[in-house]
Amino acid sequence: MDSINLSATNSISMQGKQKTSPMTAEQKRQTRLGIAIAATTAGVGLTTLVLGKGLNKSNRGVVNKLYTYLTKKSGELAKKPAFTKSEKLLKSAVNTGKSVAESTRAVMNTISFKDILFKKATSPIPGIGKACQAITNFFENVAIKTTANSYEKTTKNFNKMYDAFEVANSKVSQSTAKTAGNTIKKVQQVFDKNFTVGESLTRIDKTKKGFNNFDEKFWNNSFKQFKNLAKNKNTYSSFIAEKMLAGNKTKILSEVNANKAAIQYSYKDEFKALKELADGIKGMTNPFDKNTMSIFDNIQKNLDVFNKNHSATAKETLINDLKTLTTFIEDKKAAEQFNKSLDTLPKSKLGRLQSLLKIYEKELSEKDYKKLEKQVNKAMKSLEKSTTLETDKLFDKMRDLKIGSAPTDMLTLLTTFTTVGIGLAKADDSDSRKSAALKFGIPAIGTVLTTMYGTLKMFSAGQSLIFGAITGLVINKIGEAADNLRLRTKGQKDANSNLVEMPTQKEISDAIISNTIILSDAKKLHDGTELVINTINENVDLNAIKKPEFLNLQRKQ
Repeated sequence: MDSINLSATNSISMQGKQKTSPMTAEQKRQTRLGIAIAATTAGVGLTTLVLGKGLNKSNRGVVNKLYTYLTKKSGELAKKPAFTKSEKLLKSAVNTGKSVAESTRAVMNTISFKDILFKKATSPIPGIGKACQAITNFFENVAIKTTANSYEKTTKNFNKMYDAFEVANSKVSQSTAKTAGNTIKKVQQVFDKNFTVGESLTRIDKTKKGFNNFDEKFWNNSFKQFKNLAKNKNTYSSFIAEKMLAGNKTKILSEVNANKAAIQYSYKDEFKALKELADGIKGMTNPFDKNTMSIFDNIQKNLDVFNKNHSATAKETLINDLKTLTTFIEDKKAAEQFNKSLDTLPKSKLGRLQSLLKIYEKELSEKDYKKLEKQVNKAMKSLEKSTTLETDKLFDKMRDLKIGSAPTDMLTLLTTFTTVGIGLAKADDSDSRKSAALKFGIPAIGTVLTTMYGTLKMFSAGQSLIFGAITGLVINKIGEAADNLRLRTKGQKDANSNLVEMPTQKEISDAIISNTIILSDAKKLHDGTELVINTINENVDLNAIKKPEFLNLQRKQ
């Protein structure tokens, strides 16, 4: 059996592994386009969303502490002459750091001005004012619903805890079971009276009424007297909106904490309550006033001592210093509320649930006790989360919404979509736009959307950013896979559309020249390879030539 030798001529060898082609100019251009879209969108979206809203309270506190330290250090260095290069460098670095911290603090503390300015500008415009209010109501309802859901979850955890106590009571002495049963009933009564979904919504509605006309009050304290405000250094040393409502917030926080202490309380809760009051009072006073600086230092020192060893002396000194500090608060109504909150701090060192655990620990087996302890701790942690959500995050959210933060958040989203649209419009053709949208545009929008969702659900700024970044990365990977599949499918369709019929036996025979024919017309197979047939016989199976496995064709007998 004679063989027919078919060889392939192409820039890419059909035998052996294909090498990866270098990036084409088009691919490089598309990559640059994608990076531009992603970077611009992330920059515009995240910067406006996160910095535009102002970072959360803890971040502002860190910046304030840093500025306080650098101010103090700068004052100390100013009194000493700088002779060596290192001394001069240290002094310069401290002063530069102080300037940066001061600028950052100013931005954080005045950022809500943009919200009230936008609200004032858009409210009178027909249609836009109503739309902005509708957006605000939606954001507020989501925040309240989130808090209510948290209390609903807490209620379920407490019900599971009650069931766990019943199981435990069947394994201890009758006297212990009776004592514990009475205590559990008291816990349940306090919880049902204060921390069910219905009770929390009633309290939230009362809190909401405290924000009536707050937007007007904030306007009067900002742009209405902006010249005086701009000259006042205190404008930049504290978050104005928070300062204006500090008394209201402290009142709600104290009431909730007092009721919660009737259920669960420990040194950790006591420290947290003292820390919250200290932060609140500091926010109402000027931390850089000479009369208050030494008091601030003493308060921080005693907070650290109490946190380590629960010293009664440190606690007493701390409360006295905080009361002294309230005398520097200009808002006398707020000062009075802070003093009242200090006087009504829970006196007990151990809550009912913690006391119950100590009783059961003595009579239950280690395995049964660990099981009960786990359920009790889960219930306590859930209640702590719900009350913090209500008294801190929800309060701040409703305050910011009243000023007008929701419409500016939506403006951020629209800006993001516009930025992506402009970026995609720079693509040369429809195919490039599709690739850029899948791999860069949609992930960028997804990042901003999920970050906004995080702020809507009252995540911290850090949590929202991480959530958004991870989501954007996942969408990017999905987009890349979808684009690769799209391109492969498109390539196959294009290849199939370019195929033409192979010549007939007669056409090949007629084209024989010196025992060799070259298929110059309609001779491209799926991979674009041009065939050179060295020897041919009229019995060659032409259908086989069309197949990729053409290298070792056999002549028919």
